[in-house]
Amino acid sequence: VNVCDRWNRNKTDNLQYAFFNGVGYESWENIWGIWNQIDDRDAEALRRIASIERGFGRLLQSPGWEPFAPTLRYGTFTSRWPGKDEALWTIVNRNEFEMTGPEIEVGYKPGLHYYDLWHGIELKPEVNGSTATLSFSLGARGYGAILATDQLTGGEERLLNTMHLLAERPLSSYSNEWHFLPQHIVPVASTLGATSTQ
Repeated sequence: VNVCDRWNRNKTDNLQYAFFNGVGYESWENIWGIWNQIDDRDAEALRRIASIERGFGRLLQSPGWEPFAPTLRYGTFTSRWPGKDEALWTIVNRNEFEMTGPEIEVGYKPGLHYYDLWHGIELKPEVNGSTATLSFSLGARGYGAILATDQLTGGEERLLNTMHLLAERPLSSYSNEWHFLPQHIVPVASTLGATSTQ
């Protein structure tokens, strides 16, 4: 399944739909010869979303998918993707402002680690019995991803490092100005009229 809205100039809604639902996004800019460029902010968001979705494809196929898993804040929505020994949360902030602080409560067991994949860092949970409260930031109309696991695989460590480097520049610093490619009518010389049918 791919989300696609080829004529839309701002792709944020569509990218959030795709990320929340763990599906693909069709980055269609050349629409049958008409150029509808993805702005810099959405293009960078797409790069980060694609990195996470490609890294956790096995979890995004989970039959235990829990859309609209509980969150602690108004305007943020999350999907939980459980696996055998780990779980992934894909999160979107529908608010027009940044969110910082406690965002979700999750199950806790000793030895479990929590990672803010979007920022590429390990989180220190606030543990209360069998529950852990996770605090992190979500940009305005932004994204987040959390991984809970006993131990990172080599691929997960590499992805965490990549995301940490990308997060050094926040999405808000990228331009959301829409660009288009002007089209021009090219004059075509008239053909001579036919004098006969043969």
